[in-house]
Amino acid sequence: MDLARVDPDVAAAAFAADLDALWRTGRPEQRRWSRTHLDRLTEIVHMPGRTSDGPAGLYHLRLYASHYGPHPVKVTFVEPETWAEPPEGSVWLPRLEPPNWFGLHVAYKYPDGHIAQLVCFSHSLDYYADHNPEPSQAWQQGTHTVAATLNRLYEVLGPPYHKGPNLPQERQE
Repeated sequence: MDLARVDPDVAAAAFAADLDALWRTGRPEQRRWSRTHLDRLTEIVHMPGRTSDGPAGLYHLRLYASHYGPHPVKVTFVEPETWAEPPEGSVWLPRLEPPNWFGLHVAYKYPDGHIAQLVCFSHSLDYYADHNPEPSQAWQQGTHTVAATLNRLYEVLGPPYHKGPNLPQERQE
C-alpha cells in the first residue's frame, strides 16, 4: 500500500474537521474523553479505560495525521506531559486480552528496521507498514474518519478486553 504523506494543509483541515464533528456529537463527553491540541497534525485524546468492575486507568493517545484522509491517523499510547512512548510494563499502557483484530506491540520491529510502538488495527496508520488487509477490513477514505479509530480504541479499552493499566513491577529482593 502506498503510504505517501498528504499535503499538510489538506491533512490538517480534514483532521480538524473530523475531530470537531465527532466532538459536536457529544459522545466524547459522554464517554469522558478529552483532548489536548499539540499542533495542527497532532492531538492527544485522553480516554479512560473500563473493566467489568468500573473505571480503570486513564490513557493518552497521540493521534498524528500526516497521512490523514486517504489513510488513518498514526496512534500511539503516550505518557502524560512528556507525550513520550512508555516503556514495556508502564502504567500508561493497558493490560489487554484483545480481540483478534487488535494488537498492541510496545517494541515492534518495523520492516525498515526501526523499533517503536505499534497499535495494530486497520484504523491506525502503522498497521499498514506490515499488513495487507482484505478490502473489507481496510481503511476506506470517505467512509472512515478519526471517529472510527477512536470508537475502536474505546471498544478495546473496555470489557471484556481491558484488564486495567499495567501494574508497577514488584521489586525483586
